[in-house]
Amino acid sequence: MDDPALSGRETMKTDDALALLAAFVGRNDCPACSPVIEVLCSLPLSGVWKSELASGLLFWSPAVFDIYGFEQAEGPINFSRGMGSYHPEDREPLFEVIDRATRDRHGFSFNLRIKPGHATDDDDGWIFIRTEARFHVNEQGLDEIYGSVGISGSDERFIRTA
Repeated sequence: MDDPALSGRETMKTDDALALLAAFVGRNDCPACSPVIEVLCSLPLSGVWKSELASGLLFWSPAVFDIYGFEQAEGPINFSRGMGSYHPEDREPLFEVIDRATRDRHGFSFNLRIKPGHATDDDDGWIFIRTEARFHVNEQGLDEIYGSVGISGSDERFIRTA
């Protein structure tokens, strides 16, 4: 890719691109989708996540662990651990938009600051991430929110519902 803004950045992994495609079109085995996978894999590092609202479980793809600077783990992650990565000024507004999206059954997007790994709130090293999320009722009739997350190219802070 020739975009100087993306040079030197890690890009999306194929498994994450397949998961993202499956989340949005309902399948990841479409032969005509290979150009879409190629484009997704050329983008800056992005991952996908899912929150099962009834159980409170949160699942991350491997790239999300990389973005947040956490060691990869199988199964659900601790919601508080992930949310603890957000800048203190961004946490409450983020909780509010997630609560509203859950209650009103719609999506949201945000561009907010996180601290990868386990650095303290006083340390430098905040990065902006961008998330797009959608409300979904799965095949079992259970509510969930799923989305994508990536390192943002903008430092404009925003949170909005879809």
